[in-house]
Amino acid sequence: MEWPSLQHAFRPHMFGRWIFGGPKEMRIGRATFLALICVLGFLVAQVAAIGFALAELAREYKTVLAQPTPWVHLHELTSLEGWRTLLYDWFRWLGPFFPDHTVLIHGDSFSRAWWSALIKLVSWFLLIAEVLLARYFIVEYVGDVAAYISPYKDSKFDELRQKIQKVGLDVGKVIYGFGLPNVAVPHYDKIVVVGHSLGSVLAYDTLNALINFDNTSAPADQRHVVRRTRALVTFGSPLDKTAFIFRMQANSPQDWIREQLAASVQPLILDYVRYRPIPPVVPPPGFEWFNIWSRMDIISGQLNYYDDPALPPNRPPWLINQPDPKAWIPLAAHVQYWTNPLLREQLYRFVTT
Repeated sequence: MEWPSLQHAFRPHMFGRWIFGGPKEMRIGRATFLALICVLGFLVAQVAAIGFALAELAREYKTVLAQPTPWVHLHELTSLEGWRTLLYDWFRWLGPFFPDHTVLIHGDSFSRAWWSALIKLVSWFLLIAEVLLARYFIVEYVGDVAAYISPYKDSKFDELRQKIQKVGLDVGKVIYGFGLPNVAVPHYDKIVVVGHSLGSVLAYDTLNALINFDNTSAPADQRHVVRRTRALVTFGSPLDKTAFIFRMQANSPQDWIREQLAASVQPLILDYVRYRPIPPVVPPPGFEWFNIWSRMDIISGQLNYYDDPALPPNRPPWLINQPDPKAWIPLAAHVQYWTNPLLREQLYRFVTT
């Protein structure tokens, strides 16, 4: 996450965004800055913990390699005593990975030193487990999102981002039937586009790209993307954070021109009637954008920056934000949506309506 983009996140109160035909003032929530600082502090703390754990393991690894490797002849394993000796030798060889293990084995049981050694050992194992979980979370989710939404064309992730977008667009073209003769087009009257985490950003980009592709196709090749799309479902989505943190700062008419050009390739924030229609513009039940989020998920949040702020929220054609009450475990909330009933209920509603 580049500091030149991030520093704008700490400007208070409001920020400008070109959306639905003009520049609109988007309100920044009171807790946004505190939450952002907490998330950054958490990520810094996790990076420090990972570095500390790796440094300790590397140091102990050198100690282990400096010792002779335990070895036993096969004929010595014919008795229980032989197996016990082998296990004891291996445990002693790996001992440096277990802080104060000698105190636990040879010290006075339940003495102050013994309890101190036990607490230290348990704390070490908990730290390793937490570091592994945090590293997985940072690499799999935070890192992927940061790489994909990096705002600079000369970023080393630009090629990767283009490849991901191409895969999403190619899949979308097949589903909607682009590039196929009319007789071979899949007969999907209603299509639900669903995305989780980085997938929600890709789903948003792909649906916008498909609408643009449809608009620029010859009449015979058009596939009526808007009319056939029943819903866009996002959950665990960082889309609001991308709009907020990586926004352009429009301080002059030229800046607004760049903002307008950026919005022009996102039909979903251009016109409610044309691109997010509800009856009677299109046959019932129309189009919905439904977003599921949780306060315990540091990546997701409500999506408030994809609607006209002057309009009432949470009813079509405006984006509907629904918190998931069962996604309540910090960090793990980001993946709890998959097994919670709210997502299943909404997908069933969109598919069967």
